[in-house]
Amino acid sequence: MHEEQYNESVVQHANKLGLSVESVHMTPLVSGCSSNGARICADKVKDAMLGYSDTDSSDEIDRYQYCEPDTVVFHPPRLPSDDTAELDFRRQQLIATLGNATLQLQKTKGIEEAPTITIENVCPRGSFTYLLTESTDVNRLESAHAQLQAKQKA
Repeated sequence: MHEEQYNESVVQHANKLGLSVESVHMTPLVSGCSSNGARICADKVKDAMLGYSDTDSSDEIDRYQYCEPDTVVFHPPRLPSDDTAELDFRRQQLIATLGNATLQLQKTKGIEEAPTITIENVCPRGSFTYLLTESTDVNRLESAHAQLQAKQKA
């Protein structure tokens, strides 16, 4: 299911056809390399999985899970080619965003099991640098993950 098409009625229609929604394809994670990227990422996933109840019984918003994808797929953020930021640092930010978003989802009331958050490659377009376009970028992201873990242990 694509993010722009998800809603409870689409999930209900799929269920009537005997289909389950196993993955949701999201729009690019533009904020993936920012300090608030994890919250934005987690909020997008929550919106794809949770509906709002009609009850006004408390100050807390009541939500319920209607979609249980195993996987949520984002395109990685793109950066202007003339951006002078170190790409290794940006990769670490992206890895941290995905990990922190997963932690937030695991703590979310109404979500029984957090889906795996993934990124997929994109074709380079225009004057942008992408963090995942070639197979060698996977190795760079794995290296960024190892560097981030080493920093956290230090």
